[in-house]
Amino acid sequence: MFLFKISICITFLLFTIGCGCNRLAQNGTINFHEDDTKPLIVLFHGLGGDVFSFKTLQEALENEFGKDSVVALDYITKEQTLLYSIKEQSNKCFDKLSKKEPNLKNRPTLLIGHSQGGLRAYRMFHGYKDVLNVKGIITLATPWEGAPVIETVRKLNERDTTTGIKNEALYVRYFTPPVLNDMCRLSHSMGQPTNWIEQELVSRLEAFPVLELFVGFYDLKPGSEFLESIQDALPEEEVPILAIGGTLSDFKNFLPKESSYESSYDFKHLNTAWGKIIVGEADLDLIDKHDMIVPLYSQLASHIPNKENFKRMVIDDALHGQLLNEFPIEASKSILCHPTMVKEVIQFGKDIFYSDAITSEYQVSEYN
Repeated sequence: MFLFKISICITFLLFTIGCGCNRLAQNGTINFHEDDTKPLIVLFHGLGGDVFSFKTLQEALENEFGKDSVVALDYITKEQTLLYSIKEQSNKCFDKLSKKEPNLKNRPTLLIGHSQGGLRAYRMFHGYKDVLNVKGIITLATPWEGAPVIETVRKLNERDTTTGIKNEALYVRYFTPPVLNDMCRLSHSMGQPTNWIEQELVSRLEAFPVLELFVGFYDLKPGSEFLESIQDALPEEEVPILAIGGTLSDFKNFLPKESSYESSYDFKHLNTAWGKIIVGEADLDLIDKHDMIVPLYSQLASHIPNKENFKRMVIDDALHGQLLNEFPIEASKSILCHPTMVKEVIQFGKDIFYSDAITSEYQVSEYN
């Protein structure tokens, strides 16, 4: 029975946070070029994701750098992103990759990771840099400084030791009457019953698994031992890194294109409440921004001192991934499919592969 419940929790969590642009890749297999000095681009999917999520980016990179230069790692399954620590995941990735390509030391390599995959990529590089030839790392919506929503959910689901009742007072504090009114209006705009959005969001928060055995999940908790080790190492890192973050966080984006019912309504109460769930209770303008899952400051590792080799950029209309799977947003709004992301990734790749350093031609809209 316990294992059955764990299976249900995993299924629910992956459904809730699985991110992508709803396009399936042709395949996720590795097909290395005979030229063992050819550039290698390795893609790391996020928590609950899979290689299919990189369909758009993978095709663009293959067109630019050659099909045999791009590898979307399928070594870590959706369940393993939860059940294995990120360190274990990175070790597994390296073991499999090195067996497929024994000459990694001679192949100039670019690592690209989405969300948890960015940390997996960096950890693999940091642990095996002496036997790799990594020229650069790109992270997409990666929680370098953790995901505060984990602690929020833990508090929401905390039960009174005597009564066994969940923290209803905290729910009431987040979901005030104005917030519930916004939810009703959004539900109507989507052609759904009045309480549909409330049921979708609240039920997911209530059922969100907070079991400690999900070590890959808990590695993302702010202040975790894993994240502290990353933050200790990052300031001394010399490899070029580009951290790309998104800030699309308005529930209006989930409205169907044909819906004009609420075109002038801003859902400000719902947006604010969700922001507090995702970012935390701090009331600072710069850290209010998020992509519906991860705060912007975390996506950009903003507390790491400014360094020449660590570049940051923001895509204002990019979302972490799907939140309401029944009503997927326009594919290009997902950071994994966003045209600006694709353009910047390709330019970064050209610079690190075809020059000794990132050239002055490489310009991004940096976050300060």
